[in-house]
Amino acid sequence: MKLKLILFILIICIASFLRLYKLDSIPPGLSQDETSIGYNAYSILKTGKDEHGMSYPQNFKAFGEYKLPGYIYLSTIPIAVLGTTPVAVRLPSALFGILTVILIYFLVKVLFPHSGDTLPLVSTVLLSVNPWHLHLSRGAFEVTVALFFITAGFFLWLIAHKRTSTILMGLSIISFALAGYTYNIARLLGPLSIIFLCIISHKTLRQWRPRSWILILLSGAISFGPMIIGMIGKGGLTSTSGTMIWSSAYIQAPLLEWRSYFSLWPITITKLLFNKTLLTLIQFFQNLINFFSPSFFFTTGPAHGNHGIGTIGEWYMVEAITILLGVVYGIKKKIHPIIWFWICATIVIVSLTRESPHATRAFFIVIPLTILSAIGVLSLLKYISSWKLMYLRRITYLVLLLVCSYQLFSYFASYYVRFPILYAKPWRLADKEVSLYIKDHESQYDRIIFDEKSGFMYSSLVYYLSFSPFEFQRDALWNPNDSEGFSFPKKFGKYEFRAVNWGTDLNYPRTLIVTTHSQKPLDVPPLKRFNYPERPVVFAVGQQIMQYPISDISYVLVETR
Repeated sequence: MKLKLILFILIICIASFLRLYKLDSIPPGLSQDETSIGYNAYSILKTGKDEHGMSYPQNFKAFGEYKLPGYIYLSTIPIAVLGTTPVAVRLPSALFGILTVILIYFLVKVLFPHSGDTLPLVSTVLLSVNPWHLHLSRGAFEVTVALFFITAGFFLWLIAHKRTSTILMGLSIISFALAGYTYNIARLLGPLSIIFLCIISHKTLRQWRPRSWILILLSGAISFGPMIIGMIGKGGLTSTSGTMIWSSAYIQAPLLEWRSYFSLWPITITKLLFNKTLLTLIQFFQNLINFFSPSFFFTTGPAHGNHGIGTIGEWYMVEAITILLGVVYGIKKKIHPIIWFWICATIVIVSLTRESPHATRAFFIVIPLTILSAIGVLSLLKYISSWKLMYLRRITYLVLLLVCSYQLFSYFASYYVRFPILYAKPWRLADKEVSLYIKDHESQYDRIIFDEKSGFMYSSLVYYLSFSPFEFQRDALWNPNDSEGFSFPKKFGKYEFRAVNWGTDLNYPRTLIVTTHSQKPLDVPPLKRFNYPERPVVFAVGQQIMQYPISDISYVLVETR
């Protein structure tokens, strides 16, 4: 028992180290979502209002979407202690990632009560080094927090069912609800999970007294009531409409284009064969098929620049075998139905959204598949140990050890060496460097203009500068809303975000212009250039491999006197 406790503590220490080490610099900069979350948390902390002056909102208006409140309110705590730093906004994700690694151990013990400590420990090890869970635990990803609450919801329900505890049952419902306040997909997954758990626990629930039911229903109403109100409000509807396949313009436009080719056909035929409902249903099944992408899960990972590192899938390649073995074992042994529900519900919900598979929306599947992978690992080791030839067993164990060690080394080398350099642009490293430069020199200028064509994000500036939320709410002038109701500020304080008129702006005294190398006129001397980290360029000319280093210019500063 002491040995297993020591192993468990060691695993958690490793998991914590992997999620906290160099958290301020890897990923290399803060993405626009991270700075938006961070500044709104800072604004709530200082003023009780978001950047738009709304008091303690449930839906935070941001560029391109409405953000849910869970992660933002959680971030106020580390920001209050650490200030507007990268670590402060990422810490909730890292800490809840660590807590999920701890929780999977206890979840597996409840799901497999006769497995002892081996299966829970193997599950904990696999999740602690899982590339998907590690990556999303090291950035300010709301889904990492939501995953913890979904996992806690299942765990608490199972314990409540075992002990017939009304309090734990209520806490389980609250936990599912908290996931829905943190990430959009959990608004569907949480209630569906509760319904499923009620169905499989119906025999036990029937024996509960009416007072227990009243307490459970009351906890559900209190937990989910504000969420429902928020979902039917403007922010909630807007947030959902851009994600689901039946309301997303991104998805519906190609379907309309397809239908338009048959506009001259008899209207009865077009309504029957090319109606919106049928085409959307076809899109759903396409998403369902696309979800099972070997490259996404085991080789290159997600295409989105902020969701992966490009050299590995969401699991190590060897886990393609162990997960498959776990599935086969699970079907034969009829393991707990929660595992199958968790997987199927996630796949179906993600297929109802655009971009399937999607690294953050599909993230909830990481827990049940990690458990299946752990089952597969133990099944494989048990099978090998049954071989009669000892030398063959030893060689196989050695090969497996070398393969797993190489994949681990390859991943961590890629993550800590290649990833910060190659992915500096999507993680907006240059925004950080420019903001910190301005923070040190802003007193020298009366006007600082950010060229709108440069792509610089205002949220980066206000977060790194700890710009006064009182002043921002009072002084910010916003551009007109776009078709989805979102806009960017065009001016606040001495900062302007607009197209640069070089003929006029260069005549303003004490002015700093942030632009790019391609936008700056050739005859205008730069004050300072900001470069992305130097990276190698390797390509083939015939059978000859060419290689040279390159450092792309991110932003150029121009000043007037």
